[in-house]
Amino acid sequence: MRHSLRTVFAVGLLALSAAFLPSGPASASGARDLTCQYDGQIRFTPGLTIFPQNVAITGSTTLGNTAPLHLSCISLTDTVGYHGGQVTFANSIGSQLGCINAVGLFGNAHGELKFQWDNGETSTVAWTVSAGVIGPLVITGTASGGQVAGTDAVITPVPTSVEGLCLPSAPLTTLGATGTITFIGL
Repeated sequence: MRHSLRTVFAVGLLALSAAFLPSGPASASGARDLTCQYDGQIRFTPGLTIFPQNVAITGSTTLGNTAPLHLSCISLTDTVGYHGGQVTFANSIGSQLGCINAVGLFGNAHGELKFQWDNGETSTVAWTVSAGVIGPLVITGTASGGQVAGTDAVITPVPTSVEGLCLPSAPLTTLGATGTITFIGL
């Protein structure tokens, strides 16, 4: 009897919580999430060396089902209706970066990512990163515009190709990367 009462209570609690969860594409409020795989290239001008310097960061990325061999973007709460898109880097002038290799970036960087989603909507993420030589690079920011407006963005790049060696005579100019972009908002 006691076990069945707990089961009834758990089922009732689950049904009650489901009644309050949003369904379909989200508005500017409520819990939202979206995760997209991406592939792209990031360019540094001037190229990165072992000596930190002011650099501009440019590049472009494809997301979700628009990237070769990637699945559509997914929303676990089914609250964001994007499946893929294109991203470009903007306004990163003034970033201070250096490197020891493709995964050993250090310094501070900031800028914007401009998203063109598969349904024609647009979003922007104002991002920052403080990179240490050790550990994975994690880029964070806040989204504005579209169904992800007001969410926190977390970007985890994994280098796939590199042009340059982080040396003054052969600076790192281009970094190919793959990874995930996750948007989370409550």
